[in-house]
Amino acid sequence: MNKLSPPAAFYAAAITALRQDEESEVVVLANPEAIMVAHALSRLPNVRVVPYRAGENATVDIAAHFALVAADYLVTDHPSLSWPRARHRQKANAPYHAVWTWCADGDACASQNHNATAFVNVDVRHGPPQSSSSRQHLEVRTTISPEWMALPAAAASDSNGGIGDPHPYGMWRKRDVCVGYGAGELIVPSWWNNVLWKGQFADRKALLMQSAAPSSSSSSLPPRLLWPLRFPRHYVDGSPKPFNSGFDKQEGFFGEIAQASRITAPTTTTTTTNAPMWHRVLGPRPTKPILGMKETPMRSTWHDATTAILVEASMDNLFHILFHALPLREDLARLSRDGALSAGSGGASAAYELLPRYTVLWPGASSSRGWPGWEMATRALSTALPHSNHMAMPTAEQTDARIEPLSLHCYPLVIGGHSPFWPSFDNGTELVAARPRVAALRKALWQSVKRSRMSMDRPLPHDAAASSSSSTILFQTRHTSRVRAMENFDAVRDALLADAALAPHVRFIAMEELPFAEQLKAVSSARIITGVHGQGMLWSAMLPTTTGGDGGVKRCAALEIFPAQMMLQRTHAWFDYRRWSVMNGVEYFLLTQKDTPDCVNQDFRRCGNTTLTPRTLVAALKRVLQHVEGVPPEAPALTGLDWSSSTVRDAWKIEGAHPSIECLDRERNGWRQVARGPKACILKWHGLECTPQHHRSGLCGKV
Repeated sequence: MNKLSPPAAFYAAAITALRQDEESEVVVLANPEAIMVAHALSRLPNVRVVPYRAGENATVDIAAHFALVAADYLVTDHPSLSWPRARHRQKANAPYHAVWTWCADGDACASQNHNATAFVNVDVRHGPPQSSSSRQHLEVRTTISPEWMALPAAAASDSNGGIGDPHPYGMWRKRDVCVGYGAGELIVPSWWNNVLWKGQFADRKALLMQSAAPSSSSSSLPPRLLWPLRFPRHYVDGSPKPFNSGFDKQEGFFGEIAQASRITAPTTTTTTTNAPMWHRVLGPRPTKPILGMKETPMRSTWHDATTAILVEASMDNLFHILFHALPLREDLARLSRDGALSAGSGGASAAYELLPRYTVLWPGASSSRGWPGWEMATRALSTALPHSNHMAMPTAEQTDARIEPLSLHCYPLVIGGHSPFWPSFDNGTELVAARPRVAALRKALWQSVKRSRMSMDRPLPHDAAASSSSSTILFQTRHTSRVRAMENFDAVRDALLADAALAPHVRFIAMEELPFAEQLKAVSSARIITGVHGQGMLWSAMLPTTTGGDGGVKRCAALEIFPAQMMLQRTHAWFDYRRWSVMNGVEYFLLTQKDTPDCVNQDFRRCGNTTLTPRTLVAALKRVLQHVEGVPPEAPALTGLDWSSSTVRDAWKIEGAHPSIECLDRERNGWRQVARGPKACILKWHGLECTPQHHRSGLCGKV
């Protein structure tokens, strides 16, 4: 092979840098002299090699030309291949995101207006032979770091960051990488995210940067930033496979990162024809913020012997966070046992840091102190790390310091992603199989609470003391909520406290007003949780269905109240908390109640307020309490009910509601109104007058 042809190490480094993961495609342009190397690389998953024969004036055949014009990320063996096509992209106001170019003789790149081909350019060439060996090494320079330097070994490795240890599918690990964030920007209310949710959600772009670690003798110096990296594909709620949205709105754009890296101080600059292309395309120093910041330079800090764990989740509420925290905790525990969490070459890391990355919506609160999902996730994950007895969950101050805008924190090892976890709501086998995993998560949360120094002796605020009862009912008031609120809560409260069978057991509680540890304590001493549909019902996943280490099982139950409109909309929200209840072995009950007049025919997410019928709710809770306590003692679980028997159906009738049962059959997936060999069943009370519309939607069931 011609000595001026690029070596395989050039292609390997470029592919590692440009693609998200092994399942995303990379286009490589290679001439016949380098085709053998390129062909070897084409054996890598999703690497497409386009051969070309360069003509005069950097002309190529039609296939290579369109491959060059269409791609956003290029790997070329000569700068002349990308520059002519860059003018087409410039006219379309769509510069290349990144171009890796082989500089054959060391000066080839200098002869071109090379800085104008892409937002981020990476040039690679042969460096001088090492003193201890005649073998040549590679040198690199980039738009962000324009001085030639040796290509770091961590940047030249494969997509697994050069780590040979196996890791769960869906996880990724990278060496010598920096993590940073843009400024949080509150989402403007819209037709979907209406004024009731104003300030609850935000956008905040996360950044991933390849760096060159400082030498051990000067580790106090900041690392040298090289080029942006694309976040590997993440899992989203609703799919067991990686989801790739192309350009994620919560991910820093290469043009923004390159521009921010050029800012050293506030300046006023005019556009010139000789300015770099990113400058001409985006204009002079922008009047709008870059990554949410105005004229703020990037700052980088190296954290030696530290492993950063990027906690990737869709959003911060408790329902969504658990689908990410549960598999990530298991993955970290496995990697910890295998010794694969080390940032060093042999020993364990001196420290571990948990960093957030929300892929759909960031929490609106500027401080992580107001992020309930983050606290739940970090508590669970901290117990899975090595030396967990000495690893406390990060404080709000520590997290806030790490997400300071454009403050890059760089680590020898960064780990992100997690293995898939999305048990289907209509697959009883998957839901029941998840029960040991949910129990382990609950145990981990208790371990984190016991480790903290927060006092657990403070009495809980409630209206009816029931500390001595093992059948406590937690009634979630939602009195601070402006959606799915109980309009006649006072009447409901009075009716429950007036009932002799319920009054000793009921606790009225506002979960959102309690610290996390006290919320967990309240749920762990309860047997029944009830409330209107909302994230507080997620606590059914933490009810104590198993006791201690003796394998004992306690019957627990959840009674969820749906506004009528919610049952008339087609939505997966129907299954949110029944799914977590079944995965925790909790008996699940559903009670449908009337909408308030102003919420009739309104989206339940934007209104959903309900007027409860007190006597119906009292009857339902009494029946659930009897079921939990086993009255009669041999009372079967819902899966054991013979619903074909009129005696059984009559036993579940209550005043003002129609009972029906839905069971997940062993023989066929799907919620069906049969009880033949079920894996899990739920019982529904329809507390409304059955109209033809309700019958068509299946609300009334079989009475």
